[in-house]
Amino acid sequence: MKKLFSRALGVLMTVVMVTICAMIVPVESQAATGTFIGTVSEKTTIDVLYLITKGGTMEIKIDANTNLENCKFLLPGYKLECTCYTTDSDEYWHAANIKGNSTPGAAAVDTSKLYSVTGTVAKGTNEGLLLLKLSDGTIQIKIDPTTDCSGVRMFILGRQLQVIAAKGTDGSLHAQTISDTSSSAYTVITSVNGYQGAGQSSAATATATAVGKIDKATTASTLVLNTTGGQMQIKIDSNVDLSQGHVLMPETVASVTYYKGSDEYLHTNCIVNSSSKQAAVTTLDGNTVTVTGTVGDGSSESTIHLQTSGGTMEIRLDSNTDYTNCPLLLKGKTVQMAIQRGADEYYHALAIAAK
Repeated sequence: MKKLFSRALGVLMTVVMVTICAMIVPVESQAATGTFIGTVSEKTTIDVLYLITKGGTMEIKIDANTNLENCKFLLPGYKLECTCYTTDSDEYWHAANIKGNSTPGAAAVDTSKLYSVTGTVAKGTNEGLLLLKLSDGTIQIKIDPTTDCSGVRMFILGRQLQVIAAKGTDGSLHAQTISDTSSSAYTVITSVNGYQGAGQSSAATATATAVGKIDKATTASTLVLNTTGGQMQIKIDSNVDLSQGHVLMPETVASVTYYKGSDEYLHTNCIVNSSSKQAAVTTLDGNTVTVTGTVGDGSSESTIHLQTSGGTMEIRLDSNTDYTNCPLLLKGKTVQMAIQRGADEYYHALAIAAK
C-alpha cells in the first residue's frame, strides 16, 4: 500500500514539475506562411508591397531582412512571387523573399564626361529604361547590365533618385550608378532642357501645356485636342504619363504636356483628365468576376460604363486598378475587366485588359 502511494505521489510530482516548466519556459508559436503571386500596385512604397492577386490586393511589409531575388524594380504591373510569414507582433504579412524577373538590356557608353541627374521615378520605367521626372519634364536614361544599382534597394514609382550617367554612342544617356544619395561632383542636370542629347526627343525643345477638349478622332496613338487656338494632333508614346488620364472620352477636358520631337511631330509626355478624378478606394468582398464589353458613353476617370451582352454596367476605377494591359481607354474600345463588389455597392475594377 505504501509502495502504491509512493508511486502515485511520484507521478503527481512529475506532472506538477512539467506544468511549472511549461509556464516558465515560453513556447514559440508557429507562424503562418504562404506564397502569393500577383502584380505590383501603384500604392507600393519602400516599406510596404501592395500586391494585386486574384483574391484582391494584399498589404505586405518589406523588412530589412527581406530577400530581393532578381526584383530591384517594384513598379506597377510587374509580376512577382512573394513568400510571406506572419508574426506575433502585428497582424501583417511580412515578405521573407520577393522573386521577380529584372534583366536590364545592354549598351556601350563613353564615360569621358559624366552627368548627375536627380529626379523621381516616373511611369514607363522598366529594367532597361529609367524615366526620371524633373522640374520641366521627363528624361530617359538607359540602364545597362554594368549599371551599379547597389545604392538603391528598390525602384518605386515616385521615389527620388540620383543617377550618374554618361552619353552613349547611340546619343542617349546611360546610367553608371543609381543611388538614393546626392553628389555634386559631376555636371548637374536639373531640367530636361539642361541636357541637349541626340535621341532624347523630349530634351530637344521646351515642353508646353495645352488645355482643350478630346476630339472623337482620338486614337490609341494620336491625341486630337480641340483648343481655343485650333485643333492639335499630338503623338501618344508608350512612356506617356497617364496616371491621371486613363479615360479619354470625346468632349473630355484634358491638360496635355507636350514637346516637339526630332521627327517634327508633337509628342505628349503627360495627359491629365481635368473633367474627373479616380474614385475612392473601398473594401472589396474578395469575389472576383470577369466581364467583357465596350467602353460606353458617360465613362470617366472614376467610372466606366461597360456595355455588355447583358446590359450596361457601372464599374468604379480607383488607385488600385491595374491598367498595365490597357493603359488608355477610349469610347468603343473592347476590354475585359476583373472586378469585385465594394462596400459602396459598386463594382470596382481590379485589372483591365484590351481585347
